[in-house]
Amino acid sequence: MAGKQRWEAMRAAPFMSPLGLKERVKKSCMEHVKKNRKRILDNLRSFSDLSSEVLDVSKSYDVNQMLVRGELSHDDYLEILTSLEDALREEVYLETLEQAEQVLADEEAWIEGFEELHLSHDEFILCPICKKSSLEESTGWMNGESTPVVSCRCGFNLPIAHDSAMSALSKFQMHVAEAFDIHRLHCPQDPSFHVARESFQECLFLGCNHCGEHMRVL
Repeated sequence: MAGKQRWEAMRAAPFMSPLGLKERVKKSCMEHVKKNRKRILDNLRSFSDLSSEVLDVSKSYDVNQMLVRGELSHDDYLEILTSLEDALREEVYLETLEQAEQVLADEEAWIEGFEELHLSHDEFILCPICKKSSLEESTGWMNGESTPVVSCRCGFNLPIAHDSAMSALSKFQMHVAEAFDIHRLHCPQDPSFHVARESFQECLFLGCNHCGEHMRVL
């Protein structure tokens, strides 16, 4: 809305809107937000901002034109936009909360399985990467030599140095359990594990966003 047009609209706007109009418009706008929640949140994540989405919703119900035509008071117009902004902020907050709760639930499920199994049952060793499937031991080739490999259906694959005293799975579970316990001594948050290259070979690392620890495990 151009500056002159907005000023004329403000002058022409009634002191009070017709009885019930504000609430009807506000209700319609809120229903629009609920109905289009996914699209609006997708827009906010990608390219849009809160103010743009507020104006987009208000245009869907001609809120600006109601002000221009003098059907809606300026105070009620501002109240509707403020309510819309609050509603969108609430939706963003709820989505963030839902995502955080899902991450926490996944982490807690993994930790529960981790602690119950104690990483000591050869028949089922939980993958520290996907935290869902069991690990398997197979044989691969590295530098022309047969090498034990620990892998998971999620795509995790890690060569393990041969050890005549124990299997690759036993060695893996021992090192992961030790790293987990060491981290728990000084940090209450659950760590994560990831694979990265170091010295031209794939290695397993423990990381923690809470305390900032970054530890090579294997």
